[in-house]
Amino acid sequence: WYIIDKSKHNDTLTYWITDTTLFSVDSLKISATYLRTDSTQNLSLTTDTLQFNLRKFKTPKKNKKDEEKDSLPKMDFLALTIKSGTTQDVYLPIGITMGEPVASVDSAGVRLEIKRDSIWEPLGPVPLKRDNGYSLLNYSIPYEWEPGAAYQLVIDSASIHSIYGLHNKPEKHSFTVRQLEEYSNLFFNTDVADSAFVELLNASDDVVRISPVINSTAEFMYLMPGTYYARLFKDRNGNGKYDTGKYDEKRQPEEVYYYPKKLVLKKNWDVEQPWNIDAIPIDQQKPEDIKKNKPAEKKNKDKDKQKNPNNEEEEEEDPFGQNIFQQPDNNYINNNNRR
Repeated sequence: WYIIDKSKHNDTLTYWITDTTLFSVDSLKISATYLRTDSTQNLSLTTDTLQFNLRKFKTPKKNKKDEEKDSLPKMDFLALTIKSGTTQDVYLPIGITMGEPVASVDSAGVRLEIKRDSIWEPLGPVPLKRDNGYSLLNYSIPYEWEPGAAYQLVIDSASIHSIYGLHNKPEKHSFTVRQLEEYSNLFFNTDVADSAFVELLNASDDVVRISPVINSTAEFMYLMPGTYYARLFKDRNGNGKYDTGKYDEKRQPEEVYYYPKKLVLKKNWDVEQPWNIDAIPIDQQKPEDIKKNKPAEKKNKDKDKQKNPNNEEEEEEDPFGQNIFQQPDNNYINNNNRR
């Protein structure tokens, strides 16, 4: 009688009710059973009853002119949002978000066109795949984009139907793929043979990309210029993800190592960076910039630095030990020369 949708951390559950006898009523009563500590400090099953009263939206009163305009019945359509902008990354699929869970897709009605000599040339239908994430509403269109080319995504009317019988309006979305010269490529040469992954982080300590360590090397292709950080974890059980410890099984969490410096990537450069994960003690590896629990003295210094960025006593050390624009270094290879 429902389709369940959950958030990434399972802290939000969305029930899309498909039973017409349920979503047509004006109230719902739900019982929730869970473990709760009782007066004797023991866990026991407890059931609570939740009452939901559903109210209809009040529509504003219309005058005669508006009634004449609205004489024709309005049709509701399935909300569809194309998340990609007018510029498309060469390695990413096109993202699409639906307003309701999808019941069916006519693959012939979702197709791509490429612009050649000012003429849109059809490339044929493309697959609309649900993301492997946690939401039922997120879809993507994977494709091997041609760098610098102009494309157009065409979605015909009524190609996508929701579980509530709504269909989409016709959509056209034009975009241009970035040139390879706009990217930077990063290569980590580690002292770890394999069974490990390197996570590329932003300034908020969030994962941007992840790459396996193969023959001691982790590759990150087509990165936008900017400042990054990195950490490595050893994948002991080979499941492709980081696993925390488990007390019942007396299992320790998988080892995590941070690259101790920030990585400043420039446009149209390849950066090859050696990484000895044991060169610095583990408790000293994480860069200060992405530490969330900083000492009070350090926090005050960071605030002063933000207020007066031009009054620094010492020039910040280049993350790779030297200025790449002043002297050559084998770690930096111009993309044009590499190709």
